[in-house]
Amino acid sequence: MEKAIYTLVIAILSIHIVTTQAEATVWTVSKDGSADFLIIQDAIDAAESGDTIQIGPGRYTDYQTVYSGYVTVRHEYLSVIGKSIEIQGAGANSTIICPVTPDHHPWPGVQVFGLYAEDVERLVMGNLRFESMPFRAVGCAVEVGGLELSDCAFYDCGDGVLGRFPDGGYICRSSFENIEHGVSVHAPTSDFNIYDCSFIDVYKSIGLYWSPVECNIYDCTFEGGQTGIGFSDGSSGSVRDCLIQNTGGYGLYVHASGVVEFTNNTIEQDAGWGMALAGAQEVTVQNNTIGTDSGTCLFLPYPVESMTFENNHLIRGSGNYANTNDYWPYTPPTYLHLENNYWGTTDLDEIAEYIIDGHDMPGVQMFVLYDPVADAPVAVEDLSWSTVKSLFR
Repeated sequence: MEKAIYTLVIAILSIHIVTTQAEATVWTVSKDGSADFLIIQDAIDAAESGDTIQIGPGRYTDYQTVYSGYVTVRHEYLSVIGKSIEIQGAGANSTIICPVTPDHHPWPGVQVFGLYAEDVERLVMGNLRFESMPFRAVGCAVEVGGLELSDCAFYDCGDGVLGRFPDGGYICRSSFENIEHGVSVHAPTSDFNIYDCSFIDVYKSIGLYWSPVECNIYDCTFEGGQTGIGFSDGSSGSVRDCLIQNTGGYGLYVHASGVVEFTNNTIEQDAGWGMALAGAQEVTVQNNTIGTDSGTCLFLPYPVESMTFENNHLIRGSGNYANTNDYWPYTPPTYLHLENNYWGTTDLDEIAEYIIDGHDMPGVQMFVLYDPVADAPVAVEDLSWSTVKSLFR
């Protein structure tokens, strides 16, 4: 009898699953009138959770205005609220979400979203391009559980993607160019990954904020802008196999972060800092190449509770290997362990000359320990970057 009941329950559940799958709908949008809708938002409004929206090529300029009483709150080109759907374009160079002209929204203080999402368990999107969104291209409120974003492009926007993703997700194979903030991930977020992405002239490419945030970044490239990747205020994660070139400020930094690991990255700076380690619960820095022409490889303003910094290759041009803060009056002295790295030379006096710490600044109680040194560069992945070779002395 129990077996029969069990079999009946399984059968009912199977029918329910099949029925649910069968009810999922694919809605189409096109500019030529051959699809279900002409306007993307109309398709979103018609869709139910589990549905897919496929958008054809073209520039989609329609948007809606959200009011609070008589006050304009924001403009939204796409709005997804209360439903988990998938939105797919025809390609990042084909399906473009944008205003009629880049300066179409001149009103100060009014937020403009390419896509606004709220109360969504999972948002899936790909093959889209967002242009000229002065506030934010993709904004996900705290109620968005997870994000799966792939093969998208973001150009000339305020923020590229900003959100909290407690159920995780990823951003992959996407490009960010001429953006204020490329990707901003806030707490609570766990099991989030950013990979195979490019960031060109982005003021702050990736920022990770507050605990709990767990984010892994790998196989990405960064060129120009001000900051490559930053972990702040308890956020944790890893960065590996990335190429960071010529940011005006820091290639990588931690600021009061959680547990962070940097492995097999190449940082090639012109005048900026290679890496800043400004306090963290635990930091591991291994097998990285950190080079700078006229800047400084490492900025060490605050001690890290637990730090492993070894098997890295530091390349200085006319600048310094490392600088501590110009103040740290506390006693006893604080020692920063940078032993077992390659500095381009084994001459200890030459290395010491280009490390600015308590030996050079009276009253500063921070000292860099670097001996013993490695006698050859560590073997890291060949990333085929030509400019940094000119930094060898």
